[in-house]
Amino acid sequence: MAGIQSFADFYHGLGKAEHATYQNRPNSKVRSEDAFEEQRDHLLKLYDGVEATHSFQDTAGQVFDCIRADSQPAVLRSGKPLATPPPAPGADVRPGKGLQVLHAARQDGHGNAMACPEGFVAVRRVTLDELTRFESMAHFLRKGPRHADRKKPEAPPDTPSAANATHNYAHASQAVSNLGGRSLFSVWSPEVGPRSVFSLSQHWYVAASERGVQTAEVGWQVYPQKYGHAKPVLFSYWTADGYHSTGSYSNDGHDFVQVSATCPLGFALDHVSVVGGAQAELDIAYFLSGGNWWLYVGGTAPENAIGYYPASQYAPGPMTSGALKVDFGGETCTNAVFPPMGSGAFAAGGYRQSAYHRNIQYFDANGAVQTADLVASEQWPDSYTIELQNAGDWGEYFYYGGPGRPA
Repeated sequence: MAGIQSFADFYHGLGKAEHATYQNRPNSKVRSEDAFEEQRDHLLKLYDGVEATHSFQDTAGQVFDCIRADSQPAVLRSGKPLATPPPAPGADVRPGKGLQVLHAARQDGHGNAMACPEGFVAVRRVTLDELTRFESMAHFLRKGPRHADRKKPEAPPDTPSAANATHNYAHASQAVSNLGGRSLFSVWSPEVGPRSVFSLSQHWYVAASERGVQTAEVGWQVYPQKYGHAKPVLFSYWTADGYHSTGSYSNDGHDFVQVSATCPLGFALDHVSVVGGAQAELDIAYFLSGGNWWLYVGGTAPENAIGYYPASQYAPGPMTSGALKVDFGGETCTNAVFPPMGSGAFAAGGYRQSAYHRNIQYFDANGAVQTADLVASEQWPDSYTIELQNAGDWGEYFYYGGPGRPA
């Protein structure tokens, strides 16, 4: 593995890492030695018993380790065998054309093959460099760092409020019992500066519980503080209690079980949309089946499954058996300035100017495909707008986005 620290050396180094080494680094925000110890202990537990045979970097410099699928952190923690992906409802828009970012013929900048052996999956390596860019483990694990240490659960994504003043949304939702859903949406690379936190486009599958809102989420996100670069990244997220004490991104905790050998979460997306030019898209679906919330990218056939969240993580809440709302759109988070959303253009710009979601569907309580009937929401039209439409090949769709503004 030319140019990359081996996983074994990386893990061995965690045991020797000291707060003093990290506290004065330019991007370090870890608040105390105790907070640092908690971050280090998280990684030691996350990767305990994990072995990697091969590693490589994506184009943004993030390291991915080839780990046996049946001994990845989420499987080791659960003690349950790796599940087999089912087909999700609906026909593939482009049959057989999934998002295959990894293959044996592709090499990273060091000449390492960007592929894993059969039976292995590529998992993004979470490091102390990344964790110490956050004040504490609570800040790192929450959807955005300003979610951490909250006194009350986060508001649902369809009801932004003054209590959630560091987040802005332009989105469209439908209250309906469901087992997931699907949309195709454009990928952009909005500029997220040092006074902002992130900009994203995603799905939410939502249900309210006594503990707070429960969600299964997926999309692309530009989040420099977390990933250490400014490219969009494929991500998932979940919470069982309103972002209060549960939840994490992708493979950052013992939560998401990955099955795909060709499309890892956390991977930088190099193909992005161009204003006035070609539009890059993701075809994404979630489907609750066999006690797991399955995530698909590039189609709904079993080979397009990326992995799953065990529905037991939501117990005793409603999302053990289904969601009660579907939601699609954009979200931004700020420290001082709300960044651009989508392309940075308002919804009125239309095709090749504004970001969009199209062919928006949900899977009803019987697993049948239904065209969504959404209600749009734009609480800050001076910053971000959304225009909902229904027509022809695009079915239910909307344009959304905007330039942002100071908080």
